[in-house]
Formats: sequence, C-alpha cells, structure tokens
Amino acid sequence: NAEYMGMTECSYIVNIEDSNGKSEKWFLTRRIGYQGVQKIPASIVHAFSRGDLCLMPRGGVASLLYAKNIKESDREKRAFCFLPLPVLTGLPVHINGHFALDHEARRALWLDDGTGYRTDWNMTIIREVISPAFASHLLEMRNVLNLIQHQHNYKGTTIEAIDKDKLQHYKMLFPDLDHVREFYWIFLVKTFYRYINDNKIKVMPVARHQIIQDNSSKINLFGLKSPATSSTVVSQINWLPPSGERELESYFNNFNLEHFKSLNNSTFSGLAKAGPRTFSHAQDLAHELTHLLLSTGFNLIDLPETIYNTMNNSGVKVNQVTPKSVINFFKTYISDNPLCDVGNIPCHISQTPFKDVTSIITLLLYCQGDNNFLTSLQGMPLLITDDDRLNMFDSSHSKYLTPFFSLVPDKGEHFVHRDLVEFVFKDVNPELVYVFKIFDVDALATFLPHALNPKEYYMVEKHITWDPNSPEIPNAKWISELWSFLHFHTMDVLKKKDMVAFEKILSTLSDWALLPAYVLQRRQRSRGSIVLSLFQRSVSTLVNRQHYLVPMNMGSTVLDSNCSPLGKKMKDALLKLGVSEVNLDMYGKTEEMVEYTAADLQPSYRVVEPLAATLDRPETILSVMDHALCTHSFDRLLNDEECHIILQYFNDNLDEISDCQEGIDVLRDVPFYEAIDGSRTKISGGQAYVMPEGVPKASSDNDDDESHLIFLKKNDALHKLYNFLGCYELTDTDVYLNFIISQFATLHPDARERHLQHIRDELLPGLDEVEQERLLHKLVNVNLLPDRSGVLRPVSYFFDPQHEFFSSMVSDAEFPLTPYNSSEWLHFLRLLGLRQEIDERQYLEFANLVAKEAKCDRTNETEKKSKALVEYLFKQFASFSEGILQRLCLINYVAPSKEAAPFEVIYKGSTDNQMGKCLSYHLRVQCLKRM
Repeated sequence: NAEYMGMTECSYIVNIEDSNGKSEKWFLTRRIGYQGVQKIPASIVHAFSRGDLCLMPRGGVASLLYAKNIKESDREKRAFCFLPLPVLTGLPVHINGHFALDHEARRALWLDDGTGYRTDWNMTIIREVISPAFASHLLEMRNVLNLIQHQHNYKGTTIEAIDKDKLQHYKMLFPDLDHVREFYWIFLVKTFYRYINDNKIKVMPVARHQIIQDNSSKINLFGLKSPATSSTVVSQINWLPPSGERELESYFNNFNLEHFKSLNNSTFSGLAKAGPRTFSHAQDLAHELTHLLLSTGFNLIDLPETIYNTMNNSGVKVNQVTPKSVINFFKTYISDNPLCDVGNIPCHISQTPFKDVTSIITLLLYCQGDNNFLTSLQGMPLLITDDDRLNMFDSSHSKYLTPFFSLVPDKGEHFVHRDLVEFVFKDVNPELVYVFKIFDVDALATFLPHALNPKEYYMVEKHITWDPNSPEIPNAKWISELWSFLHFHTMDVLKKKDMVAFEKILSTLSDWALLPAYVLQRRQRSRGSIVLSLFQRSVSTLVNRQHYLVPMNMGSTVLDSNCSPLGKKMKDALLKLGVSEVNLDMYGKTEEMVEYTAADLQPSYRVVEPLAATLDRPETILSVMDHALCTHSFDRLLNDEECHIILQYFNDNLDEISDCQEGIDVLRDVPFYEAIDGSRTKISGGQAYVMPEGVPKASSDNDDDESHLIFLKKNDALHKLYNFLGCYELTDTDVYLNFIISQFATLHPDARERHLQHIRDELLPGLDEVEQERLLHKLVNVNLLPDRSGVLRPVSYFFDPQHEFFSSMVSDAEFPLTPYNSSEWLHFLRLLGLRQEIDERQYLEFANLVAKEAKCDRTNETEKKSKALVEYLFKQFASFSEGILQRLCLINYVAPSKEAAPFEVIYKGSTDNQMGKCLSYHLRVQCLKRM
C-alpha cells in the first residue's frame, strides 16, 4: 500500500579501494518507507492502483569522509537512481532515490507541469524519505566525526578537544540554496530545513570553548600541540534545533557591524588600554563579542550566513543576533530561570566569564545599537563599578556616573567604572537615567574620609610625604581631578572674586591635606653629620622631586613661584631647600613651558592662587623655610651651585634679616653649608669651624657624636655670612692636633687612610722642623694602623716588612696591612716608630720559639728561621752581651749543616735529627782561628 509502508533506516561506512592506490571512505544513510502515517497524493495512489507506478519509497544520502589520490573535482555530488545519473545537484552529498525518470533517455528525473503522478512521486520521496534520511545523516555524522560523546541535551556535551577540520566538514554538509539551481534540489533543500525545524532535530552546532591554565602538556583550540605556555582547551558543543524557546532558542552569528564601524580610532586605542586585548577594527570587536556571548550561555549557531539565508528562504524562521536579542538575553538574569550565566554577582570581574572590563564595554557598545538601550539597562548584569566588580543595573541601587570617578576609589562600588564612563556613557546625563545618580560636592564630603586615611591626611598640621606616581590614591591623577572638581564648584565665586563665598565652599576641606607641593628629592642623613647629594639634574625634572600634600589651611607655607619676581636660578635652588612649592604640574604646567603665566595653566590653578605664599622678601622666605624645616627632614640636599645661590642670597641681604633672630636660627639650621668632604650640613647644635683647603673628609663611624663640632669648607664669597653666624677659621695643623687625631679611632677606615696620606704627602712636607716634630710626636703615640682583627695599633706595634730578618721570623699579622706595607708608606711609617731592629730579649724569645718548634714539629720553615737567627747573631754579635750569649748556648735552635762536618772533630754539637746548641763566643773564636 503506497500510503502505509513502514519505515526502515540504516547508516554505515563504506571503504572503496582500487589497484591504483586510490581509496575512499563514504558514510551512507539509507531509508525505505514512510515514518508514521503520511498523506500521499491521490495521483500516486491511483497510479499504484492502475499499475502505472511500480516504484519503492526508498532513498538515501552519502557523504565523502576521506579520499586518497582523488581530486575533489572528481567527486562532484550528483543524483543516483541505483546507478549514477548525469545530474549534478549542487548539494554537499550524493542523493539516491527510486525516482521516476524521463521516459526516453532515462538520464534525468521526470518533471512535468506539476500535475502528473511521476512528479508527485519524486517530490514525495524527496520530502518523506530523502529529507528525513538527510537529517538522520547529520545526526549520525556527529558520532562518525567524534563531535559528540555520551548523551547530549541543550546543556551540551564536554569533550577534550575538537578537530577543526572535522567540525568544518560537518558544517559543510548543510545545503545552500546559492549552490543549487534545479527544481527538485531546491525543493530538497527547503524540505530538509523544514523537516529538521518541524521535528526539532538538534543538528545545529553551538561550539563553546573554555581555556584552562595548566602546566602539563598543552592542546590548543583544535586539539593541536602547543608550546608549554599554551593552555588546555575544553570544548562544549550544544546541539540545538533551528528554532526554539528559552534555552533552545538560538541565533545565527551574523552581527550587524555598522554600529562598531562607526567607532573612531580613539575608541579602539582606548579599548586596548582598558584590557589585555588589542582591537584595530570592528571585526575584532565582533570576534570578541562572539566569544563573550558563547561563554555566558548565549546560543550562537556556528554556521555561515548563507545557511541563515537559505533557512529563511525555506520558510524556516530562524533568529539572527541583534542588540535587542542580547539585551533580552541578559535581562533574564532577574528571572527565576535565567538564561545567562554570569556567575554569582556581585563579584570581581575576573571571577566571571567576562574576565575584564573590555568585555563589558564590548557588549554594551553592541547593545547601544538598540534605540531603547538606556531605558533597557534596568536588570542587566553588565554594570562594572569602579572597584572592578560586576553588578546589575538597578535603580534602587543607583551608582554615581561622573568623570570624577577616581576621587573615592575605596568606595568604587558606588561608582560606574571609569572605562564605562569614557567609552559607553560619556555623553549620558545621569539625571535622565534612573540607574545613575549625580556626584556633587556634598557627595565628595561624605566619601572623602573613606578615600583618604584621616590619620594621615586629616588635621595633621604638617606636610605629608606624597608619591604622585603611586598606583593608589592620592596620586597625581587623583589630585588633578580633585582640583578640577573644586574649580568646577568654585568657578562662579572666583569670577566674582567673592572670597567669603570661596572660603565657605572650601571650609569643609580646610583640614585635609590636598594641596600638591614638592621639594627636590634627597637622601636621608648618613651616619655622623655628613650628607651626600644624589641629584645633579634640573629641578624641572619630576623624578628629582620629593612630593607633599599640604593641608588646605596651611597654604601660606607653600611657595607659589609663579607669582614671585625672583630669578629662575634662585627659584630652582629653593626647591631643594625644604621649602614646598606649589606643584604646577598638577595644574597643566609642562617642562616645555619655560615662560608662562596663570593663563597658560589649567583653570583649576585659579583655586590655588588665593591659598599659597609668595616669594618677594627675604624675611618671607625665611618664614617659609622655617616651617619647611619643622615639617620636613633636615637631611635635604642641594648641589654646589644651588647651595651657593641660596647662601649668597642671604649673604647679600644680611641687613634685611639681621634683626630677625628666628631667621638667624633658620639659617643655622638649614643643611646648605659645604662640609670638608663636599657634602652639605647644617651648623646648628654645635660650633662650626671653617676648615682650610685640602683637608680630607673626616667622616666618623660613631653614631654618638658628642663633640658637636662642624667643619666647613672655606668659601671666601660667604665670609661675611660665616662671620655673622659665628663660624671660626682654622689652620691645617690645628685641625689635626685639636680635632682629627683625637677622634682618629672613630673615623671610617677610608677616611683614616686619606688623612694619613694627606699628612704624609701634603701637610708634613710643608711644615717647618719644629712643627714637624710637634706633629710626629703626637702621631707616634696614637693608634693609627689596623691589625688583622681590625683593632687600631700604634705604628711601633708593627715590624718593617722590608727587613730581611723580620720577613723570616715574624708572622704576616705583625706587618702593616695593605696598603701600608708598600714602599710609598714605609718611609713615613718609620718616622712614626715602625720597628726595624730587635733587642737581646726579643732575640732570646725568637730562639726559644724556634727550639720549641723544632722539638714539636720541625719543618723547612723551622730551619729557615734558625738560619735567619744565626745570621743575625753573626751580624750583630758585637751588640750582644756575654750573659745573653751564655743563655743562647743552652738553647737548641741552631740547625745542623752538612757543610759543618769538618768541624765536628773540634765540637760535636748536634746530629742530623736535632737542633744543636749555639757555640760559645770563645769557642767560636778558636774555631775560626784554626780554619
């Protein structure tokens, strides 16, 4: 019965090979009969009844899996009726069916005006047999290509890797109307898509990729080996019908890029700064958008746009992604069964599928394409606050939308993220959008204690050290925005010059340290009273500055050099004085602005002008310096030129400050004065002396310097100032006799060496005989040279290393250490008592030591010492007393010698294995006479 023939279907793989090395692998799906009760056209029923139609409802499809040594063009897809027909279909698969062929050549399918039973038959088996077989073919192909494992549902199936070529092969099996021309094959394409849509067959792939960091072996997106720095990719494929609702609803990935194309270059470069990825054109954003939507659960069909057009032309209404569809997708977040998976928000953006703010910006820029974008924000989980946490747009918890977003970053949860403000909501008026609110002065006053630590910046009554380059507030950007914010709220009263109103506006901030200032960067004071200069650059270089924040009510302690008539050199020198200068960089000044006025700076500078001090009188400068020295470290540094400029300024203006005792104290307390080592020091807290030229640095290792003595380098240009401040001048000899020698042990080793060298080469040769004797007499009794343990000893403690006897008898520890053992030092050290001779007692001690050494552990070195003692005895024999010689005769310290064998007949004093006693004086003379 043509109407009630049951359906049977099978799928299998066929391998074909020939003797020429060609081979193919095909996958086939065959079907016979109808699935369920079908409405068969009456013309077919009548033709069967009459015996005019004796064909079976069977058909199938075949797709090529693999070919070897066969060109793709040799396998163009065609129609079969048991045997191949000379009919190219334009389809991606071969089609086989028990067709009604034309009655003459039987080389094509029968086709009439559409009223004959043969045409009805062909259309029926295409619709009822071949199209369902084609759908089954796709379903089975997922397993053949290993694109699915285990059971699958709308939540997808996880597999370890996807072969890119296999996935692409699968997608190429979807027929495209653009490739077919003949009636039957167009009909087949349309009925195929209608069939899979009507029966909700899940053959539409939605491929999702999740990258997992791992130190083990790596597999990239398509299962290929990657370098060790790559990540393992786990892929998830959702198999969906062409259309559906909620979790089964899918969208073709055909983004309308017109909105992205309207973005200017600055937006792309800004997005590159906002996140780790680089965007150069709209297609990059579309690629990013695809990844984001897939990672949050949005069903984007991974098929080309031509398939979307084919399905629509087939009467299958499928969706194409639009800004509205994306908005609706994310608005399901507030429903009981949300479709979007954004994690458990609020949470840090890195803990969500979006990972960073760039992703959110990309999504919102796309959603802006909807005309109702701003009014649709309510309920969307796409709000990033300035603490990098993902939130939902909610009018009951509205956030501040402001360009001054960084003023209170510790409360970033109350502010829309700065990048969203710049790239998405830059021109949005927060008053018109309920999910936003305005950030005004009252709001700042409320949040400021949370933005800045009150213990550090509130009611501190001092200048606070500040790093404008700090990643945390208060930094340069934050300060600049703050003063722009203040100008925005005070510009009207400034224009009216209403200072009462101006002070009233700022009164709530008066105890906060918010005024940016700087002094030149300096190193902390070293041990002792010597400081070392670090910088020689121009003060205009920001890296050379030490920055501060000053309380608003202490603005008079900060110098506004822009208003000062002083010269540039004086102004630049003052920057290292410890006096704070208004940091005009925060108000738009650049290094290129050598000459400028207030009009050249940013409008926010107008707020500073009424607050800061000016430089016009010396006593005013002293007042500002006084406060700086009380609030900053005293160890500030100046280079030589800057120190001279400052001191010369006061040297030339003594008449104007002579009656100001507080100013005199300030001058004594500033660390500008050049010490003898070239560093800068203050002269307060002790007596200052002006040292003669040439005396080396006298730095001390003693932290407890109780002498309160300050030694300054001589400077004739500052003679008047030094006398005014009570500094006394010294001579070279007085310096050493009264100061340095008495403190010699406290000096650094390098300093001790320099002083001894100065005495040796410079001071001593220039003195007369009396002064030389006076100085040498003092030095002989001073511990000058270190021994091996670092203890200072008088020079007389050490032996002369050039003396031949000492080189053999004395250990290295008893010679001067390097460099004092060199020739250039030894002459000087001999003047200071370096030991060049030994007395009888020391000789006796050496003899006993050699005898003891020979008895315990005799070595070649022992014999060497013995020989040195004997030779020295012969040379200095006349100076030895009879008593010492008698005692030496009793000590076994003389090594036997083979050359002495002939004398053994006279006196046999030793054997080869022991030391002998020394011959007596009289016996030695007798031996010599008999030779």
